[in-house]
Amino acid sequence: MNFNENRIFQKEDFITIGLYSFLPYSDSTLKLISYNSQKYYFQPDFYYHPPLKVKNFVVNFNGSVFNFSWEKGEDKDNNDYLTYEIHYVLKQEGDNLLNNNLTRLLWSQTNPISFSSLNYSFDQEVNRYFLDLPLKELANFNPVVCEPTTLYFGIRAKDKYGFYSEISDIQEITLFPSSQNFNSLSDFIENLKWYFNEGDKMVIEFDLIKRNECLKNYQWFVIKAGWDYEPGLIFLSGDGSPWNIEKNRPGGRFQNNSDKLFISNYPPSLGHYQIVVNNFYHLNINNGSPVNNFTRRVLEEEFQKLNKNLEDIYLILAFGAADQNYSKWFFYNSSSFNQPETIRLNF
Repeated sequence: MNFNENRIFQKEDFITIGLYSFLPYSDSTLKLISYNSQKYYFQPDFYYHPPLKVKNFVVNFNGSVFNFSWEKGEDKDNNDYLTYEIHYVLKQEGDNLLNNNLTRLLWSQTNPISFSSLNYSFDQEVNRYFLDLPLKELANFNPVVCEPTTLYFGIRAKDKYGFYSEISDIQEITLFPSSQNFNSLSDFIENLKWYFNEGDKMVIEFDLIKRNECLKNYQWFVIKAGWDYEPGLIFLSGDGSPWNIEKNRPGGRFQNNSDKLFISNYPPSLGHYQIVVNNFYHLNINNGSPVNNFTRRVLEEEFQKLNKNLEDIYLILAFGAADQNYSKWFFYNSSSFNQPETIRLNF
């Protein structure tokens, strides 16, 4: 039978197998040296078929977790086993559900969602699979969304022979920025300590565990430290200056850079901070002038003049960011400025 590439094979078609070898001293002339006379008939029912397109693929998002579900896939091959792959891409300008990188690129060039058969469940009554995936576990994606961001999702079934179905109907989810301000110090710092070290220098120590990732046009990470020995201390909105509302006067400041306790470039590094305090200011101490390079003994002596001691003082902290000229401010814990958390010395 001469092979015709346009021929459609039928069940009555068959092949036999022959073995050929080149003649001696020839690299172009073949000779039949053995053959198998058995006829191998074409069997169209034994083709390996790719799985069918996955139906009713649905994606929802509740603000922190993606919920995926889809109908159980189908395959014409007997005893086949299907797995599933969900991929996603970011929406680009001009994209839509029918024209995006899931439709334009190879499947291997798009972002896979990592999960195994152990991570999703099957409900036999509704014939559907279900998968929950936290946003933070989405591969190759920064979970901090600073502007509306649309993702396209698609799913394909894969059989045990490596054949894929065509991509499902594509679904889209738009993520919106969430507020990155914090309500209290404990929302973004841990292990806060305030004490005098062995050299009698004051230390403020903590672990910064979160930061606002979306701030733009801010150059400095700033910490301000207010203190007082009389109740009523708050932070003023705006630049975060400490103010005693009961005494109607400025609050005290622990400071290393002008009126600031700490300055670094924005965004700050997460991790451990140990800040040695070099200077302090209080309207009622040293005629309202800063006291430089103070120690515990110096502070105690100043307090004795006021008939106070170290047990009377308390600390409040403001964490935030400022632009290059300190004319624009953003504070993480500004919502609690009118009722700031008070911190006592560790003895």
